[in-house]
Amino acid sequence: MTFTPKKILVQGKKVPYVQSSLKIVSGYGEITNRVQVSGRSVQLIPAENLETQIAKISFDIVTSDFDSDIDPRVQIQTWKANIGAIQIMIEPDGVGQTQLYTNASLVNDPDIDESPDGVIMLSWEANKVTLTN
Repeated sequence: MTFTPKKILVQGKKVPYVQSSLKIVSGYGEITNRVQVSGRSVQLIPAENLETQIAKISFDIVTSDFDSDIDPRVQIQTWKANIGAIQIMIEPDGVGQTQLYTNASLVNDPDIDESPDGVIMLSWEANKVTLTN
């Protein structure tokens, strides 16, 4: 099964983005193993590292594809101001489940490309993914 995203919605609004730029770390976190020894018996004891359960989503937006009445700089400023209060939804095209990321924050300070066909890279961190149908 191949997941091919169709839409990225930030706060319920579709965001134009470069399809090949989307990168996701789901936020399931890392597992560390410890060894417990009893006599000659060795047993691995797995433990979740809760500090690594942070989803990371990054993608490039295309400034020329934004609605003519929305300045991408204003939209970015709004996202930056809503720390931990953004919802990102990635809806699949065909097969796959919708990915929901809550309590997201725009963590980078984006470089604004002022060219007519400018591209702006956005990096987000959020709660780990919730998959829905």
